[in-house]
Amino acid sequence: MSVKLDKTVKSTSDYKPKFDTTITIDSLKYKIPLSLVDYVDYTIISKVGKHIVETGEVIDDVEKHELKEFKISESVKIRIGIQTQYNLATNEPIEYLVIYLNSKLFASEEYFQGIHSANLVKIYDSIQSLGIVKIPYEVFCIAECSDVDFKMDMIYTIKEWINILDEVENRVPLSNSQKDGVFRYNKSKGNDLNIGLELGKRDSATYSRPYIKFYHKAGELLSKSKEFTKEHLPIENLNNDLCRIEATLKNKRHAKEVGIDSMRLIDLITLPYETKLNIFTYAFKKHFKTRNKMPKLDTLETVKKLGMKDKMLLLSVHFMAQENKLSKNEIIEFFNINSVDDTRLEKHKRKKLIEEFFDTYLMPLPTIKMNETVTNFFSQFGV
Repeated sequence: MSVKLDKTVKSTSDYKPKFDTTITIDSLKYKIPLSLVDYVDYTIISKVGKHIVETGEVIDDVEKHELKEFKISESVKIRIGIQTQYNLATNEPIEYLVIYLNSKLFASEEYFQGIHSANLVKIYDSIQSLGIVKIPYEVFCIAECSDVDFKMDMIYTIKEWINILDEVENRVPLSNSQKDGVFRYNKSKGNDLNIGLELGKRDSATYSRPYIKFYHKAGELLSKSKEFTKEHLPIENLNNDLCRIEATLKNKRHAKEVGIDSMRLIDLITLPYETKLNIFTYAFKKHFKTRNKMPKLDTLETVKKLGMKDKMLLLSVHFMAQENKLSKNEIIEFFNINSVDDTRLEKHKRKKLIEEFFDTYLMPLPTIKMNETVTNFFSQFGV
């Protein structure tokens, strides 16, 4: 069954696909003991190194780029390799077949549905068609997975999407490290739809700092995935308001934190909606900072050490945030506009002071007015 995106849809409440694709799997890393595989062409598939396993978790894990790439079509590829893992307690080696799977293997509009129980057999057939591995279907279904990207597709106008991203950024504390903070990307040359952000880093994500990505799906399909779009997706059916969120379920430890007992493929694709939603909610809560209520300025040791000019600045920031409901970035911009004679150094110091004060003491506040669309977006995750 293919899904045609309706260009007339204007809000998430109107977006009701024929198949329940609200949260499905976009991609994952799949591994299965080589002893359960019927056939492997060792002349083509190479081993990718030795790795240590402790209490079910890989310490030194295989990277995607280490696996050999095979073409399904010009724009659809799959990576496969053999990995040897050693149990730290017994020193026993076990060889695994490792495959990176993603929904582009559908090579059709079914890509938008993601991987779910009704189309899993098509993914299986794509792997079998290569002729380099042969896996019984019942074995294929019980493989262990990691780095599982769950996706939610939503319909938002550009303005709505930017407002949502502004509010996400407003709720995350500043950090000098991307793995703990926000990486924002905006419109670029030749791609006005390159609008999104990432919380954390995929490569260094952990259960305590999970990776979550917001991006404009239509923009991504017309830029980074333009070859795939050209080859397999009718452009006329592409909704320019299509946006996507992806949250990565890293490993067994992460799964346990969100109430998931098994990382087997068949169990992941049959998870109830509420459990899948909790993967996103958990990620939000790990990144969003609950700030302390604002105490009196004269009780703060950091403020006591400031000069009168900086104290007056923070009084103004406090008022603008609490009474005028302005975001951190709006307040910084306000002072920049009204202090045209200040040097770059003065502006930098003021910006740093406002950011530190805002992120340490102020409660999360709405960005450019929390309209109904933005409020509804966060309420579905309970954050």
